[in-house]
Amino acid sequence: MAYPIWNTKIGQSSTASTVSVRGEAGSYPLIHHPTKVFDNNVTTKYFNYGNGAAPVYSTTKGDNTGLYITPVNSQSVLKAIQMATADDLQNRDPLYISIEGSNAPSNHLIYGSVWNLIYVGSTGLTNVTNRMTFGELININNFNTYDSYRILVQSQRGRENGVQYSELHLYGWF
Repeated sequence: MAYPIWNTKIGQSSTASTVSVRGEAGSYPLIHHPTKVFDNNVTTKYFNYGNGAAPVYSTTKGDNTGLYITPVNSQSVLKAIQMATADDLQNRDPLYISIEGSNAPSNHLIYGSVWNLIYVGSTGLTNVTNRMTFGELININNFNTYDSYRILVQSQRGRENGVQYSELHLYGWF
């Protein structure tokens, strides 16, 4: 399961995102739920309005949004990621992300103190402007096993009313 979050910084506690039809800050449309980034379908996406309501546009709108997941196979070692752009508006593309790992029980994953920083850097989408297209594979220097992972957008391509991506593939020893 993927849990959508917003207003969340590295090492700090998570704030849950909610479904909304009106586009409030920190919300996402039901059809763009974060599980869509794991469905192997570049025509679907996760979209989050981030730090302001739908009519607000900024270059930092999607910063500190993301999700956390617990893969089916616990105690995994994340070694690489690959993301894909969504179907429209390239300014919504995430360019930099952070990834944290945790072995805490699921009911403690909202707490920032249970997460260990694994990666901060490129999404591999910097040079990708085509829609519904995978970026480069990003290798991660990690040898620790974790049950869960938290992915946070650190910056997006440009001024827009949210952030979006169609796929997030996690590679490693799962």
